[in-house]
Amino acid sequence: MRLRSEVSLGLALLLILQVVTSFSAIFLLDRVTPATADLLAENDASLAAIEDVLVGLLMDDHAAGRARARDGLQRARDNITEDGERAPLQALGEALPDAFDGDKGARAVVIDAAAAVTATNREAMRRANAETLRLGATGSWAAAILGITGFVVGVVVARRLQGRVVAPVVDLASTLARVRVGEEGLRCSPQPGPRELRQLAEHVTWLIDRAQQPPPPAPSVRDRQIIVALLDRVSGPAAIVGAAGAVVACNAAALARLDRAAIVAALDGAPSGWRAEPLDADLWLVVATEVSGARTKP
Repeated sequence: MRLRSEVSLGLALLLILQVVTSFSAIFLLDRVTPATADLLAENDASLAAIEDVLVGLLMDDHAAGRARARDGLQRARDNITEDGERAPLQALGEALPDAFDGDKGARAVVIDAAAAVTATNREAMRRANAETLRLGATGSWAAAILGITGFVVGVVVARRLQGRVVAPVVDLASTLARVRVGEEGLRCSPQPGPRELRQLAEHVTWLIDRAQQPPPPAPSVRDRQIIVALLDRVSGPAAIVGAAGAVVACNAAALARLDRAAIVAALDGAPSGWRAEPLDADLWLVVATEVSGARTKP
């Protein structure tokens, strides 16, 4: 896998987990809060309506009490949210007129029916509270599991990057530092990792090998004197040229018109006023072309 792809994949996994964790928490909270609030509001309205029925029954002003009780009963009937409310509300409605007329038995029926409606609504509120707690706990555990999963994935990604990216770079830097202080036998050890880092280690090893190759032996003073003497016997400007156009020796005629750019062009075979003849793998005899051939002096 390439270095950029490996790093991008690890970061993408972490970001995806963070997004999933956030949206999961939002979904659970959005699901719990409105449903619970609506249910509690409906049950509270039923309880308030039953309270008005009982308060109206106890009022000294019978006309106002009857009106308040009938209004509370009607609101309770319009706000039925539980099946257990229907039968008590029906019994309450049938006994309420007699209760206002002073019938003690009817009053007892009204009180029992009101208690049954109240108990039904309180049980619904208890269930809503339990459901809220359950969903809250579920959301907490889901967020915790996603958080732990994100942590584990982060550790895996970090360890993978440590082994496949950081460790090879550290090894490369350590090898270069040790070679610099004199441990010339060290080389970058091949390690598993992205292709770019493996290629980098190979290039660094090649550069170290090349830097430690011994330079070509320089000609001795005696050899240089012999070469110059032979060049002086050539008619016209002439020079011995090494790698990359480095002039090793030249005769006196060549000193007056030495042109390194022209010599390099001659080595490349381009017309430049000089002719190059190879002597061995690293040396060429370069002679000015306007001078016809080479001859020795008498």
